[in-house]
Amino acid sequence: MSRDLTSNQRRALECFKTARSRGVPLSAQASEQGLNVRVIYDAVAALRRKGVLPAARLGRAVKAADFVAVRVEPPIPADVGAVCSLHVGATLIQCRQWPPAAWLASLAGVSGDAAPERD
Repeated sequence: MSRDLTSNQRRALECFKTARSRGVPLSAQASEQGLNVRVIYDAVAALRRKGVLPAARLGRAVKAADFVAVRVEPPIPADVGAVCSLHVGATLIQCRQWPPAAWLASLAGVSGDAAPERD
């Protein structure tokens, strides 16, 4: 079978096996060996298509707990007014009542008590 492989594919296969055995990323192993990372990745893709290497694992499995239920409603009319409006990227979140402090803290990436310290 190795006769059917190009020289780049043979190098990529060896680099792949070495990276796996050492537990390092393929890019790090290729760089350490002085190989062009892009060429190695292209060769690994060809080896996967040929069935020489297993299909790539794509990240971790997504679980239902990774999602949060939301309810999308029309914007709150100006005459009623929102008690809280948040811009998150291109998204506007309007709340008719104050959301829980823990939710706001998690949205802002803050841990602990969101209340200001008092002297």
